[in-house]
Amino acid sequence: MLRQTRTLFVEEIWNPLSICAVPAFIFDEEANPRLTPAELSVYAVACMDAENPRSNCTFIRSMSELQKLTGFGDRETVNQATKNLVAKYFLRPSDRKLGSNEPQRYELMNPLTREGLSLDVTDKRNFQSLRSVLRHAGLGYFNVPTDVLRQMGQKSSAALALFVAADRCVNIARERDIEIRSAELRAMAGQDPKTFKRSMAEIHERWLLIGFTDTSSRMVFVSLIDPESGKLLDSFEWEQEQADEEARQKRYAEAIAKREHTAVDILAWAMWALRNSQPKPGTAANLMFACPICKNKKSHKHRFSVDPYKGHYGAYICYDCREGGALNKLIAEEYGFLESLTKLRSIRNEHPDLIAAAEALLRGRNADGEYNRAA
Repeated sequence: MLRQTRTLFVEEIWNPLSICAVPAFIFDEEANPRLTPAELSVYAVACMDAENPRSNCTFIRSMSELQKLTGFGDRETVNQATKNLVAKYFLRPSDRKLGSNEPQRYELMNPLTREGLSLDVTDKRNFQSLRSVLRHAGLGYFNVPTDVLRQMGQKSSAALALFVAADRCVNIARERDIEIRSAELRAMAGQDPKTFKRSMAEIHERWLLIGFTDTSSRMVFVSLIDPESGKLLDSFEWEQEQADEEARQKRYAEAIAKREHTAVDILAWAMWALRNSQPKPGTAANLMFACPICKNKKSHKHRFSVDPYKGHYGAYICYDCREGGALNKLIAEEYGFLESLTKLRSIRNEHPDLIAAAEALLRGRNADGEYNRAA
């Protein structure tokens, strides 16, 4: 059961999908639903809108919008569900001018205390999302993929109720694959056996992988998938990470290809500018010099680190004065922009001794600056 404790806030279960926080108090102490499927559908829209910090835990939707988002064809069903949420202290209507044609604005509430969740501030920069408000108040919540809520109109309200119940169990278990007693899951969804089986078939392979583990129908397995692709979330996350890494490597290769100068040229250039032909090796591909800014008076050691592999012209940071940035800007400040770049272009011809020293220091490293032990 999700209690009022920060230890049960699970953010990584649905990574890397976009998620929306749903308060745990939609279930009572016995894990029974406090809301009907219709009420849950409307409340899910409220939670999705309240995820935006600018809403300040409020939402404003017309009845036609709620019908479209929840999938109800009967306007009265949506209207009655909204009224019930107000009566149960899940929502509170805000004051509205007489004769106004604007849709009613509602504030999300804590039904246990009957207090609103909006922050009593006037500066919009201090507004917070529903997730932040619940976290700071110590109220339990679990995460629902926003893609599921956007597809809510395509499924029945009973299917949504079953998904939310299963999602709650997954968040509590902190696992993407779980087994649970069917009677327990059915009670959380508030469904009879017939509706339960129909809802399982509706969300299986669309929102979750869900089904009975054997012919006895006593146990149900639940596995998380990406609602868009239908892939298991572990596989989907791995593919996303691989794609991100490939894109990063491609961007890095393109940046290296655009470089006019090698890391050896840049290091030799740094030796010339910093007047030190024998810098000390640091961690990774960094070389340590005396800092031209603070002179390392604090540590009396060479703590000015130069990485000739970063950016187009190398990068630096001093671990004493914490100054850092692009190496070309630092050298340009000392020698002038034109002279510094002219020196870089001619460094191989004018200072072959510095080139030789730089080559010796960087020997055995690849184009990324990583050390090749076989070299």
